Amino acid sequence: MKLFTPYLVIIFLFTTTVFSQKAEAGTGAASSYEDNPAAKRTIEDIEAAFLVFEDFGFMLEGEYTVENNTISGKKYYSLSDGDKYKKISLLIEEGKIIGADVEGNKLDIIFEGDKVKKISAESLSNFEYTFYRNAEGNVAKIENPFSNGKIQWIDFVYNNGKVSEITKYFKKGKFGKTVTTILENTPAKFKASLSEYPHKAKEFSKQRNITVSKLEENKFMIERVFNFGKGRKTNTTINIQYTNFNKIKRWAKTTNETKKDIKEYEYLNEKLSKSTAILSNNEEILSKTIYIYFDLKEQGTSLPEYEWREGRYEFDANNELNFVERDGKFKRKENGAWTDWKHIRM
Repeated sequence: MKLFTPYLVIIFLFTTTVFSQKAEAGTGAASSYEDNPAAKRTIEDIEAAFLVFEDFGFMLEGEYTVENNTISGKKYYSLSDGDKYKKISLLIEEGKIIGADVEGNKLDIIFEGDKVKKISAESLSNFEYTFYRNAEGNVAKIENPFSNGKIQWIDFVYNNGKVSEITKYFKKGKFGKTVTTILENTPAKFKASLSEYPHKAKEFSKQRNITVSKLEENKFMIERVFNFGKGRKTNTTINIQYTNFNKIKRWAKTTNETKKDIKEYEYLNEKLSKSTAILSNNEEILSKTIYIYFDLKEQGTSLPEYEWREGRYEFDANNELNFVERDGKFKRKENGAWTDWKHIRM
């Protein structure tokens, strides 16, 4: 049972072509499998849809998943406060792809010949994409109707076979456009810029720049720059490191601010089990918050509850527990004494 919605910030998603594709099974060990061009093309089209749906698409590329000696999907490093991987799982019946599952969202896929013509999902807002292709068979344009009757169009530009620019726009009305430019895309670095032009009559409004660098195996750095125009900029650097792929550490620092966020994510069977967020100012700890996402009784129930029991636990600058939330109730420490449990009002 999910007790709360954690407020840890989800890191921006990135395009799926950052790292070279790996033909490996879910265990991470290299595995031979029957090549399945139809599955690969379908996954690429799903990636294109999410590159439109979200600012920069899926996370850093992981590996294909394999079932019955054939490609059944793909998984991507999460690098966020969710589970360890984001996954595309193809839905196959009698050897034919009929849809896909992405993080619990069922995608309906319509084919035209052997190529995807349309992808939609009832569970995702305005997620309906009709594909139009160029002579090479690549996606050149996408038609995206909105629930309010407006239609968004998306144009794709390629450079050396890779997507280099995506432009979203409306043919009618005063709405402007959004342009995503992929500046660099190598196995070691991904760099992109997203510029927003909210009204056709106005020039550039704001811009988001992102650079993802692979520093070494299992260690990454993300640099984000928000440009709001008129000299207003915010720079944030985030460092991420996997530890035996059971724990992620994330350090975030924003330029011109003395505060620093440190977040740690721990996993059990690829599911997020615990996260710790520490906020500091000039290296002095201001607060700490621990989330336990499900009971971890194997840790030992003789330990403090914030080590194993599902809930949210907050600590003050002296590292003393002063707030607990679980089972739809909370209590806090006031003047050195704990209050009674109170129900959370929705």
